[in-house]
Amino acid sequence: MRRLFVATLAMVAAVAFTPVHASANVKVSEAFQPGVQLQYWVLLDEDARYKVSGGEDQAFGFLMKRNRFSMKGKVADGMIGYKVNVEAAGSSLTLKDMFGQVNMGGGLSVRIGQYKPFTNQEAAASSKKLANIERAMVVKATAKAFYVNNNSFRDLGVQITKKIKGVGKFMLHIGNGLGAAGDGRDVGGKNSKGDVTANAFGDVAIVFGVVLNPMKGLRINASYGSNQHDNAVVGKDTKVSIDRTIYSVGGKFSMGKTGLWLEGEYINFQSGSKDAAGENEIKGYYVRAGFKATKQLEALVRYESEEVGKTNAKETTGIAVGVNYYIHKLNKLQLEWYQKDPDGGDSYSATRLAVQINI
Repeated sequence: MRRLFVATLAMVAAVAFTPVHASANVKVSEAFQPGVQLQYWVLLDEDARYKVSGGEDQAFGFLMKRNRFSMKGKVADGMIGYKVNVEAAGSSLTLKDMFGQVNMGGGLSVRIGQYKPFTNQEAAASSKKLANIERAMVVKATAKAFYVNNNSFRDLGVQITKKIKGVGKFMLHIGNGLGAAGDGRDVGGKNSKGDVTANAFGDVAIVFGVVLNPMKGLRINASYGSNQHDNAVVGKDTKVSIDRTIYSVGGKFSMGKTGLWLEGEYINFQSGSKDAAGENEIKGYYVRAGFKATKQLEALVRYESEEVGKTNAKETTGIAVGVNYYIHKLNKLQLEWYQKDPDGGDSYSATRLAVQINI
């Protein structure tokens, strides 16, 4: 692990100090692009989320699922970019993404800040581009479990990305492995919460991802991540050991003019015996098929499975059937029926209409 870390640092240094050759007439101007993402759910028919004695089913209701504001832009003819993305919930703001990026040319870029590492394809995808209303169960569970605070798809660190035209892209993330708590970590020393940092050479989270496009209409993706910390200090008189790995493999095949497409992914997360949360395994998959009837109308179905536990694992399966209507680009209506069947538990079903607005 430490050899890998040394090699990784060498790679970062080589990239960071490679000179960028700009033309003499480069115009340094800042592009400021504000954005808004709103996702509003109408719960047409939904089982009660919480079982309460004497309670009745939640048959109808409304939910603001996402309420995000973003700012992004570029300077120096696109050589340097930035993005800030926050979620408004009540009277508070939650930091989602905040990073700067240096575009070195030739498809090579270096990003530093808070963002989504490529733990798997659907976890790294923007929520506004999801085919279904929600991510698959195993995607949500494994992406969060990989990090220490177990509540985020994001992490603080640096990511090197290399895009090769006609081939695909390769991503290497080196980070704290804490995950993003939503408030920025130790900003100016004002954050009272503890942070996980490397207390020994090589104690870091490393995630490697690859997306290949070997032919038109075909995508192949894979990833591997390791989050290792030995007695890392996370607060006053508090230390924790972390031993977690995650890997995924998947792909998508679009059948051209027929409008048919098929997508799927298998994901596996494991924590070792020395991990503070104990030994555990979460694994599963999703398979999704779609039919683009017109440019605006799309029908799709998804089947998913999630197993939790090293021994006596329990499986939960789910199926979603829906229709997407694209009003303009990513502004869309999504109508979806969903049912989840846990092993040894009560089934849960919902019919939802999601309205998504992106400005």
